Amino acid sequence: MAIRLSKSKIIATIVYKTPELPHIIQEFNYEGFDIPPEYPYFDLFMEYWNKNIPSIILDVRGVCKDSLIEKYVQLHDTLTVH
Repeated sequence: MAIRLSKSKIIATIVYKTPELPHIIQEFNYEGFDIPPEYPYFDLFMEYWNKNIPSIILDVRGVCKDSLIEKYVQLHDTLTVH
């Protein structure tokens, strides 16, 4: 029996600060299609962010269709990205 993987629209907001402008809180909106509940494409994007964008992520929120993305809802700890 084959399992069909269907993509759903995902919208995520990343709130962050950069070392160059620590007094300014910035926001980045990500939009694309991904496969719930693992969200592999968003994971790849976050890995790229971690490796290439020097910042401190304060919050990541997202929606997929009408349900919240459980994997990335409300970070409770500050994550330093190098």
